Amino acid sequence: GAFNQLDEFRSPLLIGFNAFAGLMQKVIFGDYFYIQAMQSIPNNNRLTKRIGTVDQGTPYFGMATIGTKIGSELYFLGEVSHYSYNDLSSNIAEKSKEFGNSTSGIGEQTSFLYDFEGVNIYLESQIPISKWGVRFGGEYLYNDLAPNKRNTGYLFRGGFYYGSTEIFVENYRNESDTSPGFYNSRMYGHNNIQGSAIGVQFDDKKYLFNARFTNFSPIEDNSLQRETDIFRMSFSYKI
Repeated sequence: GAFNQLDEFRSPLLIGFNAFAGLMQKVIFGDYFYIQAMQSIPNNNRLTKRIGTVDQGTPYFGMATIGTKIGSELYFLGEVSHYSYNDLSSNIAEKSKEFGNSTSGIGEQTSFLYDFEGVNIYLESQIPISKWGVRFGGEYLYNDLAPNKRNTGYLFRGGFYYGSTEIFVENYRNESDTSPGFYNSRMYGHNNIQGSAIGVQFDDKKYLFNARFTNFSPIEDNSLQRETDIFRMSFSYKI
């Protein structure tokens, strides 16, 4: 099927709101542990060939995950994944240069300076206190194939909730070559970025409201990235 990557892995520094065609397998051991694997074909940024083989080969994104979830209201969720990208096209590399990745060449000769294969860790926990409670979690991203100061990303999120309303803050940093910038989340500025955010969410049986403000700036100065503010708000009524 077509899997929304952010829904599956909740790791915006690695992968954003992208639907990749692929296969997924999951094996559950008892009540607490599972292993999961996915093999997919990311889109290649050409309208005539959005999915499938391009000149450089068939693009590939894979994840293999070991995870655990303990509890329901009071719970802990943890996932450790190995990820890899292969055979990404030159137009993906060319576009990702604008998003902070290190590349070489120009035009159709553009290529990523480093490959992408490494570890992604995701953690999430909730502690209820009557109608109140706290939620916190985060992401750690490490590319084995890029050098130090270019290969690490982290995201921390923490907040409190009352009933259906949650207020949260985030702090994040994603170095230049942790993952391809074309595929990770624009709401976190892609790569070579550090920033923070504050937001509110209301989610009950009928209504869903989200608002988030973030400010981020480049880690290393360049001519393609600059300090940016993003405010996003959405409201929906559930039928």
